[in-house]
Order: sequence, then C-alpha cells, then structure tokens
Amino acid sequence: MNSGYPGVNQSYNGNIPVVGGGANTVNVSATGSGAITPPTVLTADSIAINSNTAILRGKITGVGCDGNFSSILTYGIEYSGLQNFPVGSGIKVRSILRYASDSTFYSTINNLVQNTAYYYRSYITTADTIIYGQQKLYITPAIQAGLVIYGTPLHAGEPVHFSVSNVKTDQYGVRMFDMTGRLVCEKNFYLNADGFIDNGGISTRDQFILPGHIAAGVYSFQVSSPNFKIQKLVVVQ
Repeated sequence: MNSGYPGVNQSYNGNIPVVGGGANTVNVSATGSGAITPPTVLTADSIAINSNTAILRGKITGVGCDGNFSSILTYGIEYSGLQNFPVGSGIKVRSILRYASDSTFYSTINNLVQNTAYYYRSYITTADTIIYGQQKLYITPAIQAGLVIYGTPLHAGEPVHFSVSNVKTDQYGVRMFDMTGRLVCEKNFYLNADGFIDNGGISTRDQFILPGHIAAGVYSFQVSSPNFKIQKLVVVQ
C-alpha cells in the first residue's frame, strides 16, 4: 500500500513476483497482518471553575498510524450532570484552540448551576469514529453571600458578572451611579424564583454591559427591588 499503514485490520497472505535480469519470474510467498492504530486522547483536569462556568481540558496523546494530526477532524469536551453517562449522550462543546507544544485543548462551559457536580470526557473525531478519554468530575462552587462583583476592576464596554444571594421573586434593577449620585447606566429584569441572582454565562441580551463611554473612576453598583437594596463600590478602569 502506498499510504505506509494498513487501511483495515486484517491479515495479508499472497505472493510477491520477483523479476529482472532476464530471469524467469519467481513468486515469493509473503504473509503478515496489519492493524490500524487510532488516535488517543486524555481527559485533563478542569481549571478556572466558578459558580456557572468552567474551562475543561483534554490532551491528544497519540495521533495514530499516519503520524500527524491529519486524521483528527475535531476535538472537544462532552459533559453531563450524570455520573458514568453513556458516551455520546452528553453535551458536546467543541474546542477551537489547541497548543501545538503539548497537544492540550480547552473548552469553555457556560450556563452551569451553582453548587452542582458535573462529569466530563474529552473526545476527538476522525472520519470513522469518535474516541473518548476517561471521565472526570468537577463541582461548581456555591454562590457567595451578599453582592459579589467578579473580575474587578471593570472595563468600559464589557459585561459585568455579578451575583446576589438570598433574594425573592420580584422585579429588580441594576444601576451604577458616579460619586456625585448621577445615574450612569441601568438594566431591569424579573427574577421568577426565590434564591439568587447570577448573571454570569448568560446570553448577551440579558447581560449588564457597561457603556463604552463610561469614564474611569469609582462608582456605586446597586441591585434593588421595591423591597430590597444592596450596593457596593467598584472601580472602572
């Protein structure tokens, strides 16, 4: 075969004709077997876990018979809330970044539930099959008490990830005031169940995004309803 590796798992048994030098053709019997070695993948540890997002990793540990990455079409993470979930039954999140130096890839998982166990496997696909790594576990932490603003200092034009614990079903407003008490920006939303507010990892339509023209400085960040108010000072750079 011209490819240098077998096309299928099978045994080979036949004759090789030897010719040249004006001699009669001599058939030399030859036997052998060939086996396709598929690529392999390892499920790596999770990193950067918070209450509703996580970065999960995999690593390509073998490229198979062809000796390069050409047979690997896609790679990513499959996850589920069920322990030992059947392969193929979870949610697949394709990775778009792979570090060539060590063949590690990353998938960012959003819209998770706080204080919850999740299970995940890495996967790679070829033209013929999907290959999975081993299952691993990660647990999202519980929402912290009170008003928490993540990723400070904040930046103009970017979404603000915040959470508030122990809140009731109601109409809420998120507002930012400068140090003179002037309202700079606001967004209203309805919380339809008691518990907590956590806007991290949600759709752009529902995010609280700072105006692109907001000046650097100190602001009062406030979450309130007709029966509730909590606030905290934040820095915008």
